[in-house]
Amino acid sequence: MLTAPRYHWSWMVWLLLLVTFLGLRGMSARTLSFDEYWSLYDAGVGRYGPLSPAEVWNRVANEDPWQAPGYSLILSGWNAVLGWTEFTSRMLSLSAGLLAVAGIYRLGRDAISPLGGLGAALTLGLSVFFTVYLRELRGYTLYVAFTILTVWGYWQLIAGHRKRYAERYAAIWFFAGMLGLFYIHYFSVFTAIAIAAYHLLFVPKNRRWWRPVLLMGVAFLLFLPWFGVAYAITAKNNLHQEVRRAIAVDSRTVTQFILYIFSNGSVALLAVVGVYSLRFRQRITGLAWFWAIGFLVIGLLINQVWGVVAHIRYLFGLWPALALIAALGIDRLAWSGLRPAVLFSVWIVACLWNTYDPAFIKLFDNSWDRLPWNVFAQTLAPHVQKEDKVIFLLPYPGVYDMYRPSLGHYTQDLPGEYLMLGAPGRPVVSDTYEQRAHELTQSRQRLWVGYDPSQDTDSAAFDRVLVNTHILCNRYAETPLLNLSVYAPLPDPAHNVRLHFGTDIDLTLLVDLPQVAGHSLSVMIGSSAKANVPANTYSIGLQVQDANGQLVAQKDYGLPVTEFACQDNEIVLDKLPPGHYTLMAVVYAWQTGERLPAQNMTIGAQGDRLPLGTFSIAAAS
Repeated sequence: MLTAPRYHWSWMVWLLLLVTFLGLRGMSARTLSFDEYWSLYDAGVGRYGPLSPAEVWNRVANEDPWQAPGYSLILSGWNAVLGWTEFTSRMLSLSAGLLAVAGIYRLGRDAISPLGGLGAALTLGLSVFFTVYLRELRGYTLYVAFTILTVWGYWQLIAGHRKRYAERYAAIWFFAGMLGLFYIHYFSVFTAIAIAAYHLLFVPKNRRWWRPVLLMGVAFLLFLPWFGVAYAITAKNNLHQEVRRAIAVDSRTVTQFILYIFSNGSVALLAVVGVYSLRFRQRITGLAWFWAIGFLVIGLLINQVWGVVAHIRYLFGLWPALALIAALGIDRLAWSGLRPAVLFSVWIVACLWNTYDPAFIKLFDNSWDRLPWNVFAQTLAPHVQKEDKVIFLLPYPGVYDMYRPSLGHYTQDLPGEYLMLGAPGRPVVSDTYEQRAHELTQSRQRLWVGYDPSQDTDSAAFDRVLVNTHILCNRYAETPLLNLSVYAPLPDPAHNVRLHFGTDIDLTLLVDLPQVAGHSLSVMIGSSAKANVPANTYSIGLQVQDANGQLVAQKDYGLPVTEFACQDNEIVLDKLPPGHYTLMAVVYAWQTGERLPAQNMTIGAQGDRLPLGTFSIAAAS
């Protein structure tokens, strides 16, 4: 028979390495969601600060009181030490998650056995739901870590060593964990309530009974400065009660979903270890079950009254309790003759399988508002100009406020005007959508259009509007995550310079030349060639000359032999001094260099090289 003592703590090293790998996976590529933007803003991280702890406190209290301030204060201090990047900020979640896994191991080892500790650590650390939040810029792994610290400290106080120094440390952990629970997440208080009820009902009323009571009381007194803010949001919840009820998860779904997600879809296995956990007839069994059931009942009652459980992550305090119950069952199954390696293997395989299954992740990952803003901004950055208009097509209608903060975060330092267009109503394009699309595209600006092709944006509906006013000039990205294209307005004789070359070729400057602030000039040229123009014969030359008429930059490309085509050209202007410049156009036979005669169709000017427009290079500020 395989028994618990044969499992050494060194197995935890491999488990922590695996959890770290799962947490780091995709962390750098993960774009900010709406909630993560608020994490940065509340903490005064990066461009939103720096803030002192008092300023962080006041910002959360006044602008985001639905969050307790603990995570914002910790994140602010974390970034003050490590510096600000999205990666370093997310590392706080990973670090807290690893501490949580180590902490549940210690609790399981002390209260059950070394095997129980490993079982608790494995079932918590390899719950896919938990691993997703290791890379989320939110406080949920800290929520779990403080929950475990509280219960571990409490267990040591009521059943731990009798040595005075051990009790002193247990009291410190319990107090720190309890204070953290009050300040890290409002729902984490459910663990405090469950422990208080257990302590009142089941722990002998002797001299030791008073220590947890006093520590909990002091922790609550230290929470009073924030209590008024927390209480005030109940009134705000009442004002929006109907809305919250509409998005809240019902009680049956909450319970079923928690069991399914915690077990990585292996509910039957969880049921087996849960039943076997009841055969571990020690105080820890009663505490674990009372904690889990008490936390869930409190959460469901609160949800029934106020409808506030909009996502399962609010009930993350259940994860350590379920992990402890699973550990109890694993320990008993080992004593009954079942090799723990079998159970561990099933759990590990289920975790890895579902980690790479997008359908499973989509069940709970809050990714509906997580669009590829970082890739979008990085792709735009070398090309976008001050006069450009940029439109991002959203996968949902009319939810601009959920996307605007993240879009602004990534594009704040870029030139151009940034707009969003919600998806059209279903099943047909609505009049409101068409009107909004027309309003956004009625300009003579260069127009960028981006969207996430993995989302149902119905880009074809926008194309049906755009085709009447614009022409596609270039596609800058066509990937599974981002489609980004640039368009020019269709030519208008009243606005555009049109040059006629030879007898059958026309060039049109589709967008006015901008004042250049970077290292290149973007030129959108519309060209048309009649069918009798031979293919692969002529090239277009765009030449930049300075105020003295000297050629200082140039770009050439082959003439498209089509009825009408648009070419988005970038002419490199590196090392050119500030000043005024003229863009000239020529059409020539590339094999011989012979230029075609040209005429400006607006003013009648003639020659073999004619100006398309002028621009300036601004002095560096």
